[in-house]
Amino acid sequence: MAKRKTKSENLITNTDSVFRYNLDLIIMMLPLMLMSIYLSGYHIIRLMLTAVIGAVIAEFTANKISKSDNSLGDLSAVATAMAISLMLPASCPSYIAAAGSVFAIIVAKIPFGGAKNAPFVPAAAGFAFLCVCFPTEVFTYPSVETAFNSALIGAEDFVKGTSFGEMLSYGKSVELNSLEAVSILGGKTVGPVGTTFMLVFIGIAVYLFAKRRKKFYVSLAFILTCTVMAMLFPRVNSGVATSVIMELSAGTLLFAGLILIHDPATAPNRAPYSVLYGIGAGIICMLLRYFGKYPEGACFSILIMNAITPVIKDYAKMIEKELKKKNKAKNSLKAEGGKDNG
Repeated sequence: MAKRKTKSENLITNTDSVFRYNLDLIIMMLPLMLMSIYLSGYHIIRLMLTAVIGAVIAEFTANKISKSDNSLGDLSAVATAMAISLMLPASCPSYIAAAGSVFAIIVAKIPFGGAKNAPFVPAAAGFAFLCVCFPTEVFTYPSVETAFNSALIGAEDFVKGTSFGEMLSYGKSVELNSLEAVSILGGKTVGPVGTTFMLVFIGIAVYLFAKRRKKFYVSLAFILTCTVMAMLFPRVNSGVATSVIMELSAGTLLFAGLILIHDPATAPNRAPYSVLYGIGAGIICMLLRYFGKYPEGACFSILIMNAITPVIKDYAKMIEKELKKKNKAKNSLKAEGGKDNG
């Protein structure tokens, strides 16, 4: 008979699990950070360090006040701050990144007992907070030298610094050719500092598939759903392929889909329900892009699905119980029938 784990042993196991998950997130975000420094300059380091320091101080202070057992060693504060920083423009003031990180820790994480029990993805909550409180700073991007300036459809008044998300919201498009495709793959498009590197995201997807295959299916369901909706309901008239490429390249869609959506505290663990979770988040994300106030909807869609997930889990448990009852009753009838025949 297996020895039952003590409360302290369970705490160690949970902490180790959270640590390994956040370490994987940090590893996946490191290439994005390096590319953002390469293209946007060393002030990105200041932006990220300010966010990380704010998150760590907030968690340390909150734990001291509440005398909580939560540990900074699980790396969740660092991973959360990095994620928020990478979803902001390169021109964003450092204090805004710090404010988002502190909100994520103080409001979306600590009150619920830490990263293992948080009902909402802290990084998504922190970024959503910044979108509402500082929309100008969050959605104003510095100009980037790209190949698109002379190849725009319906954008005679195009201004450098216009992101794909803003272009799509006004039905503006680009004419894609090999030169522009290289720009998109290499990250030379206007947008959040760490979310425009398509080649890096391909590598992140491979890493996620290799390390956490169950989590990969959540991401895949989300991205495929967004792709299908971009094909069925394009916001530009320059072709389905252009619609898909621009939607996937715009804003934080791929970042949220590969880094945030599969948080183990919020996403369902079982494959059927996790896929439904990803599909639901994808549909909400695209609807928010089509009809929402902001050009970005990925983090908001994740938060909405976080709120719905408990209902999905309860409904799933109810279905499982009913199926078990039916199977039990069926097996009992078979057993009785066997006795009668005997």
